[in-house]
Amino acid sequence: MEINKVYFALIIFLVGIFLGFSVGILYKSKQAAQNSNIDQKLLSQLEKAKKIFPPILEMRSVSGTIKKINKNTVTIESSPPLNPFEEFPLVRDVLITENTKIVKQEQKNSAEFQKEIEAYQKKISEQAQANLSIPILPLPFIEKEIKIDGIKEGNIILVEADENIKAMTSFKATKIIVQASALTAPPAFNILTNGT
Repeated sequence: MEINKVYFALIIFLVGIFLGFSVGILYKSKQAAQNSNIDQKLLSQLEKAKKIFPPILEMRSVSGTIKKINKNTVTIESSPPLNPFEEFPLVRDVLITENTKIVKQEQKNSAEFQKEIEAYQKKISEQAQANLSIPILPLPFIEKEIKIDGIKEGNIILVEADENIKAMTSFKATKIIVQASALTAPPAFNILTNGT
């Protein structure tokens, strides 16, 4: 009789393990199906979001802050891309060759720029009456060519290249535009662009 009780207890124990295991598998498969549905919804929403941010197919220029200058190599750090789905290097080495043009933007004289704005406004009215295209707006700065020793760490620069540099961490520059300090538009430019 004692042996029958042991067998009975063992059978009940094994049936309990089997039922527990079966219920666990069923629960996990149901949970996996729910997770799969959630994953599909997230993927669908992700694809919709990607359409809002079209990919940058090619980059031939990059701007950034100069972090280091070592002979003919300038290391810059750029801001993260506006498109959250794009990945490209934030730190790049820019190689300066004998063919690289380096210019520094300097603010124009206010009186000179005022004259350019007045001439621009006159040209706009003339061309509007003749149904011609709108002329190019004068810029509040000029570009002066400088040598490599005219650039310093901390300068903000725009670097142009002859090739696609999107994924490159090192490339040859064809032109470097240095903005040594923040440019402020002369009053004439503010009136023209803001209307006040």
